Formats: sequence, structure tokens, C-alpha cells
Amino acid sequence: DAASLAITILKKQLRGRVFLGCDNHPLS
Repeated sequence: DAASLAITILKKQLRGRVFLGCDNHPLS
């Protein structure tokens, strides 16, 4: 879904960093 696509894009952009997902849970 859109959220999964957004997470995939963020992971590519923030490789090696920690960011917050839609649920405010840190994703590595």
C-alpha cells in the first residue's frame, strides 16, 4: 500500500539512519 511504498522510499533515502514511520515507531 501507499505506506509501504513510502517506507521503502524513506529507507532508500535514509540508508543507515533511523526514522519514524506512520505509527511513530522507529524503523531501522
